[in-house]
Amino acid sequence: GGNFLGGLSQVFNQSHEITLINLESNFTTASTSSSKTYVFRAQPSYASVLSQAGVDVVSHANNHSADFGSAGARSTRTAVTGQGMSYISGATTTIQRVNGVSVGFCAFNQTGGNVTSAMQSAIKKLKNNGCDIVVVSLHWGTEYVYASSAAQRNLGRAAINAGADLVVGHHSHVVSGVELYKGKYIVYGLGTLSSAILTPDD
Repeated sequence: GGNFLGGLSQVFNQSHEITLINLESNFTTASTSSSKTYVFRAQPSYASVLSQAGVDVVSHANNHSADFGSAGARSTRTAVTGQGMSYISGATTTIQRVNGVSVGFCAFNQTGGNVTSAMQSAIKKLKNNGCDIVVVSLHWGTEYVYASSAAQRNLGRAAINAGADLVVGHHSHVVSGVELYKGKYIVYGLGTLSSAILTPDD
């Protein structure tokens, strides 16, 4: 019943900003799960915790999105969009407009295989749809490893080369480096609370 993200809501709830998070859980009542060691779920009603805190875009492209199969992912998407937030994962993208700036978002999970081609296609599609800024959320790297790998650097740079303006990475659960590549930022890891706040008018 409490708003445990209340301390962040003053940061997330700015009208001139867009808040993106990486959700490593499922909003579902399903009981059948994968055979993984760790599976995560929450009641669908708990999606309201995110919307109340001011989250705008929820990335679900990660190694826990299929913990409860495709039904769990669909339930998560329904819960997220039902609270007025945008859900992104793979081919599902979104465009947000703030202060006259059009910002496109896409998300991919590199821990599940090569996503380079699909990512580049999504970026180009968002650009062709008139986005002034394209943000890519990437689940990648190795848990608890601070340094980025060659595979991460190659993928991050491929995103920029395809037209992305910002790459936001997560999965390692530790804060990793930031690279400035062709004037654009690649954030390799934001730690366990992975979020990015974009202020389009800055």
